[in-house]
Amino acid sequence: MKALVYEKYAENNDFESILQLKEVPDPVPKPNEVLFRVKAAALNYDDIWGMRGKPLAVPLPHISGTDAAGEVFNVGSGKNYILTEQEKDSAIKAAKVLGLSVAGVDLIQSNRGPLVLEVNSSPGLEGIEKASGIDVADKIIEYLETQHKVRDKSKPIDI
Repeated sequence: MKALVYEKYAENNDFESILQLKEVPDPVPKPNEVLFRVKAAALNYDDIWGMRGKPLAVPLPHISGTDAAGEVFNVGSGKNYILTEQEKDSAIKAAKVLGLSVAGVDLIQSNRGPLVLEVNSSPGLEGIEKASGIDVADKIIEYLETQHKVRDKSKPIDI
């Protein structure tokens, strides 16, 4: 995989001189960890402090990018996570607001409860299927078939 790496600290805030896009070994998730394929990343002040080595010196070499968005593609061993009712409600509401009957909703916990990070109308299923042992595509088809049977036949199907 490719990563933005630095092997020394920046002098005079010359970050460009230390950052290198390098090929690094693919990580292997530890128990209760997930790996996600980064689709977008940003450098923020945590990264700048790390590149300066101040106020805390990070171990070198270091891979930058503390803010990232992507999709889960591999999981370590562990127990399946059971969603709380509040998490279920947040995910369903987020999908409904966007008019989606099927979606992948990324949540994080906060002191205010679950927060929606992203709603995917066409989510990647590989990581979640591996983690859950559930054929998600099959479950989506079952759901759509059920919805088709109970729908109001006097109205056209909205695609």
